Amino acid sequence: MNILKPRKLLALLAALCLSAPVLAAGLDATDAGDYVWLHPQTEQPLSTQMRLFLQGPQWMMDGKQEPGDWQPVCRASGDCRLQASSEADVKGFKATLPAQWQAYPFACIQNVAMAFCRVRNQDRRAYWLFTLVGGQTTPIPLNRLR
Repeated sequence: MNILKPRKLLALLAALCLSAPVLAAGLDATDAGDYVWLHPQTEQPLSTQMRLFLQGPQWMMDGKQEPGDWQPVCRASGDCRLQASSEADVKGFKATLPAQWQAYPFACIQNVAMAFCRVRNQDRRAYWLFTLVGGQTTPIPLNRLR
């Protein structure tokens, strides 16, 4: 599995993020929070964190490398605009995951560089980040910190 280095992805996301994301159907205010990236094989926390929050009806994202400070990642308009993922896109994200994840309902928002998805299993939630760089979709599990 080929994953981008966290700093490189944050820099790419920041460069692309010139947009004001909109609220996606399926995600709600309870999905806002701080998340840490997990290593895809070991599920150990990595140094990259992201904060997803709503500003009015628009999703925004900040990021940081531990032990650094939060930096704006997605704020304005353009390629970074987070919007609801299409059914076809969600199907493609699911296909990159092990079979046990594919049966659950997903709610996702995305821009040109990444997608953020909530997966529901009865009353439990799990979260995934999918990098969408270089024509390749790479899943990264997330752990919600708050």
